[in-house]
Amino acid sequence: MAPERETPYGLSAWAAAVLVFGSSVAVLVVELVALRLLAPHYGLTLETNTLVIGLALTAIAAGTWAGGWTADRVAPRPLLGPL
Repeated sequence: MAPERETPYGLSAWAAAVLVFGSSVAVLVVELVALRLLAPHYGLTLETNTLVIGLALTAIAAGTWAGGWTADRVAPRPLLGPL
């Protein structure tokens, strides 16, 4: 097994994996809550599920784009405080 390497800003590979896993769980919870909120009004249909999953994937893509755009233009240290 290869030794863990740290990124230049001190986030270990293990911490990054936990962060990614946690954010994925959060997105899944939001999807499930959205489906539960929409179900009484629209039912649990293919269209409802497609809408919720599509919106979640769109939000992930928009967040990734915004994060990459910000990372290219702003120094990382000032961004760590609000996060």
